[in-house]
Amino acid sequence: KLGINSQILKKPSLNLKFSYGTGFRAPTFNDLYWPGSGNKNLKPEESKGYDAGLIMIVEPERKSSSGLKIEISFFNIDIKDRIVWLPSQENQNIWKPINIDHVNSSGIEVSGDVNLFNKLTISGNFSIAKSIRKNKRAQDDATQNKYLIYIPNSTGNIRTELSLGKLFLLVQANYVGLRYTTETNDRGLQPYFVVDLTCGITYGNQFFDGGIKFSVKNLFNENYETMVGYPMPLRSFLIELSLAIKKNKKER
Repeated sequence: KLGINSQILKKPSLNLKFSYGTGFRAPTFNDLYWPGSGNKNLKPEESKGYDAGLIMIVEPERKSSSGLKIEISFFNIDIKDRIVWLPSQENQNIWKPINIDHVNSSGIEVSGDVNLFNKLTISGNFSIAKSIRKNKRAQDDATQNKYLIYIPNSTGNIRTELSLGKLFLLVQANYVGLRYTTETNDRGLQPYFVVDLTCGITYGNQFFDGGIKFSVKNLFNENYETMVGYPMPLRSFLIELSLAIKKNKKER
């Protein structure tokens, strides 16, 4: 991979970036030899791609003030012989890996983070992407120019953390967009939005460090699936206790 990053403004700092690269991925042992599903004839993946974007950084003038970073990127990747696991034509319940001659992945990603007074940190990202099969398998191939299965057309997350001395509160939200479950894109899984909440306290002295955390996973009880027929857990609760013993070092 070869890239360039050039500053075009000093205050606020604004940089222009661009890179071009190639990629190679050999089939894994499971791809080749998984019992009943492996494909010994798989070829390695090869790719060529580029990305370009802008990075803006606002440095805090004082330690107690706020800092900000925002990044936006455009990307385009052409992949030859991409390895994808798909339901076999003989039995839809058995998945097997195959090579797809030509896949194009392109999109845009926006990310950023801000720190407010060294107490509140907010970070997140959002991306929109298309992973499209470009080649034809047959003259009347209905899967050409269709999305690859189970790859969402958009994803995002936002993380907010508040620290007040030894107390902390963390809220994280994850979004996953529409995912097609058939190669012809006539069926799919609906988008979902899951929020997790964690709060706790850290403690310690000259002998040990530790903490107690209480978490609520899937705070709003979202009913969703990551794959067809595999529903994910609803709201759940978790308590964690950690303890680390310090080892005193003798001074010379």
